[in-house]
Amino acid sequence: MTDPITPADPHHSWWKLRWTRVFTALCVIVPFPVLLAWYLQPWYSARQIGSHMLALHVEPARLHDTDRSPVDPERLRAFEYSFQSPWGKVDTRKDLKHATIFLWNDGPILTAFEPVSKSDSAQTIDPKRVSVHDLGLIFVNHGYNSLAAELNATPEQIHWWDRSGSARLGYLLAMKELNLQRGSVTYKIENEELRGFQFSDHAIAPFQVTLELFDVNGRRYELTITSPPDSRKVTQADINALVASFRPIPHS
Repeated sequence: MTDPITPADPHHSWWKLRWTRVFTALCVIVPFPVLLAWYLQPWYSARQIGSHMLALHVEPARLHDTDRSPVDPERLRAFEYSFQSPWGKVDTRKDLKHATIFLWNDGPILTAFEPVSKSDSAQTIDPKRVSVHDLGLIFVNHGYNSLAAELNATPEQIHWWDRSGSARLGYLLAMKELNLQRGSVTYKIENEELRGFQFSDHAIAPFQVTLELFDVNGRRYELTITSPPDSRKVTQADINALVASFRPIPHS
C-alpha cells in the first residue's frame, strides 16, 4: 500500500522563498560598496593630491614681457651647449662633474647642468604601479611631452566616472607637485631652436629661476639662475636674452 501524498506546508514554502530572496539581495548589495570604493579610489586619490597646492590648478602661462637685454659678444660654453651673458663678462667659472657654475661679482650665479638625452620614461611606466624610484627617474629623465603633460594637468580635469583617467591624472599631478618645488609659477618657452618652461618668476623671493629647455632632438638642458641678496636683480629681459642666445653644440 502506497503512502498518502502529503501536501507541502505553505508556511514553510513561504519562509524558504523569503530567505532565498534575502540571500540573493545580500549577494548583490554587500559587494556594491566594495566595488564602488575600488572604482572611485583613483578619483579620490587624485582629488587629495589636487588639494595640496593651489598652484596645481594653474597651467603654464605665456610670457608677456618679451624684451631682451643686450648680451656680451663672447659665448659661454658648458658641456654641449653655449649661450651669451646679459650681465657682462663672467668673473668666476667652476667646472664640476655634472654642472658648470658661472659667477658675476655684481650679478647672479648661473648653474648650467649636464644635458640629458631624450627619454619619455613617463610613457613606459604604468602610473598605477609607479614606485618612488620610478618617480625619481622620470623627474630627472623626462622628455618634453611628459613634462608638458604634467604641468598642464589640473584637478579640474578629474572626473569620478573615468577611473583610468583619474589614475593617470593622479600620477601627473604628483609629478607636477614635484616640479613645482622649483617654483610655483611656470611660463612657456618656445622659439625656432628650443621649447620648454621657466619655473618661478625673477621678482619672487628667493629670486631663483630654473629653465628646462629641450632642443629639436629631444635633449634636455637645465639652467638655474640665482640672485644673491646683495647682487643686481635679474630681470625677465635678462632671462629672455639668455634663452634667445642658447645654442646646442652639434656632435662632430
